[in-house]
Amino acid sequence: MLTYNDWANTGWRFYRAIQSAGHDIEYYKCVPHRFEYPDQGEQHPSLKDKKIKKMYPIVIKATEIKSLVEKASAVYFMASTFFDTGAKLSGKTIIAQHGGYTYRNHPDKVNSFFESLSGNLINIQQSPDLMGLGAKNEHYIPFPVDTDFIRPNFKTNKILKIGHFPSNPATKGTRHIVRTMNRLHFVDNYVGKIDWEDKKSHYLKWTDNLKRMSKCDVIIEKMQFELSIRSGKKDKVLSGEWGNTAMEAAALGCIVITNSYKSGYNEGCPFLIANNQKTFETQVGHVLSMNRKEILKLKHKHREWAESHNIKSTGERLQKIFHDSNAGLQ
Repeated sequence: MLTYNDWANTGWRFYRAIQSAGHDIEYYKCVPHRFEYPDQGEQHPSLKDKKIKKMYPIVIKATEIKSLVEKASAVYFMASTFFDTGAKLSGKTIIAQHGGYTYRNHPDKVNSFFESLSGNLINIQQSPDLMGLGAKNEHYIPFPVDTDFIRPNFKTNKILKIGHFPSNPATKGTRHIVRTMNRLHFVDNYVGKIDWEDKKSHYLKWTDNLKRMSKCDVIIEKMQFELSIRSGKKDKVLSGEWGNTAMEAAALGCIVITNSYKSGYNEGCPFLIANNQKTFETQVGHVLSMNRKEILKLKHKHREWAESHNIKSTGERLQKIFHDSNAGLQ
């Protein structure tokens, strides 16, 4: 498994999921993570200070690890990123995982590139909005969450505490959230009160951010109503679904309010979905109108959802995909 920058430590958790299914797997990246995860993928000594050669997909020239790739029966490329090692790939299973800007805005280029590498290609989509954009043999696997490490806090605050801690305010729709939440302080027809805070999480340690979220009853993960333009296309695409923070908040036993634009992929998901301003205000009002028993019940539902997408269960889902795709990973 190879990646340039393991955004949100996602690759590390997928690596552990594959390990949990009994596979011998090595995982390397180029860049250490700034959020200081206590456990994360190893920087390969030959991949340090590597530069991106091209985009869409991201390509890294890495002939130094040719022997590593040659001995593998399958090569797993994270984050729509290809490592050009010079190794022959035609007889190997290639697993390409997609989850962000690169694939969302350039699916045609990314798909055609990875399809040219091997006849046995598996595409893993981390987000339902990336499904149906032309990838062959694609499978939706949500972000796995470490429910052994992340423990829930089911205590409810006397005054409902709502938090928003954006790693990137521009992509999380923070201006919408702040404007709305500040205004709701003075709306009389909502039952309850809001102990509201929004803080940037740019360089906060991951474990410190978990502690901060665990003190909240509700986490507003993102509320991005704007559309972005797909490069080279006239059609507009939505800016993305909920991500790792939503799953981590759920694992903590928090109620999550967030975006989701493609229905049918997350059956049973308890997240409170709002894709426009009116619905967002309705969902906030809905939470504020709940009694303590209803709040606690919804907190437990969120934790149960996270547990159904933990490291072990994700490994089982991936193993089924490998088996059904004849990936040679039995």
